[in-house]
Amino acid sequence: MQMNRVFNKKMIHTYIVLIAILIVAVVVGLIMLRYSIQGERTMPFTINQMHIISTATTMAGSEQVDEYGQWHMDLIQKNEIYLYIAANPEYRRDEAISSVILDNFRIEKYNEAGQVQLYRQYDIGVHNFAEEFLVEDRLEITGNVITDVRALEINNQGGVIGLGVIIRDIARYNLVQGERAQINGITLAEEGVTAEDIKVTIYFDITIEIVSGNRFRAQHRIELPVGNILENGLEHVIVEDLSGMVFRRI
Repeated sequence: MQMNRVFNKKMIHTYIVLIAILIVAVVVGLIMLRYSIQGERTMPFTINQMHIISTATTMAGSEQVDEYGQWHMDLIQKNEIYLYIAANPEYRRDEAISSVILDNFRIEKYNEAGQVQLYRQYDIGVHNFAEEFLVEDRLEITGNVITDVRALEINNQGGVIGLGVIIRDIARYNLVQGERAQINGITLAEEGVTAEDIKVTIYFDITIEIVSGNRFRAQHRIELPVGNILENGLEHVIVEDLSGMVFRRI
């Protein structure tokens, strides 16, 4: 009889331990699930806005003359993406940006018309689509006390990261002597370019590394161009809801 009581107590103790383990596992699982969905809830720096400008222009240095003596320039569809990084006022410790990295670029194009290329900024709010500014696999901006776009430096308390996305080799524009043409998205439509020719989705990772050594990474996707540039010429979109850009500690 006494042996049965001892056995029953051991069984009860075992059940209690198993239930406690199960509760801990469920709680940990829920925490991990929430983290996978929401990511870091209080980061030292956040991306609070994204501006995208879509239009068209001519490619500098592309002037050519055909066999009939007609001068022309290559038309490009141009997108300028600006990511606004700011210190999080809810973060209670002093921190500074060590670097911001854009990498793991992947481009999906609706059809095979044209060639997609990525470029870094030449100056604040200015892109120069020359080969020296071409981004192949990775764009790294270093934190410093001031922003110096040409030196690939950003203020360590926040600033703007710019990325240019163009589609080239889709059309050309005939030059008329003495003409000062207004080139924009409407010009593409006039040269027979369709919405499918310029439809692009770009995927990339963005990593913010802070001076303390912590790194936070998010994956993001952008569909370009924004709006309807073939009818409106130029479109400018400000994105403030970036809840889909989920940062996780790495």
